[in-house]
Amino acid sequence: MSWKQSSDSMIELFERMVPVDRRVERRTMFGCQTGFANGNLFLGLHENRLFIRLSEDDRAVLIKEFKAKAFEPMPGRKSRDTLVVPDRITADPATLRSWCEKALSHALSLPRKVKKTVAKVTKAKNAKNATYARKATT
Repeated sequence: MSWKQSSDSMIELFERMVPVDRRVERRTMFGCQTGFANGNLFLGLHENRLFIRLSEDDRAVLIKEFKAKAFEPMPGRKSRDTLVVPDRITADPATLRSWCEKALSHALSLPRKVKKTVAKVTKAKNAKNATYARKATT
């Protein structure tokens, strides 16, 4: 399965929908546009699909009222907190903006995620490898 770049129109839509807020950080993740707040992903673009991370209650509403589906960047890799925004919502800018604001509020309600430093990742990896080496020799 090959990955497809997002269309210019979807990139423009994403750019318009990312809330203008000093707490929002725009990033590129795996070649896709994303929005983070408190270090937590809340909005993104994957190929020509917008995806959104919402609270449990908001996810239930989006699924029930709009038949939203779980975001699955590749087959068998469903996200449990993130949904694909249905076309019916992406076609209505006011409704889409409302859902993006809900996603931002949810991200801001979560504990701040701290970026892992390379040293911490390396140390954890070395500790894991040492554990495997000890098990292999016993």
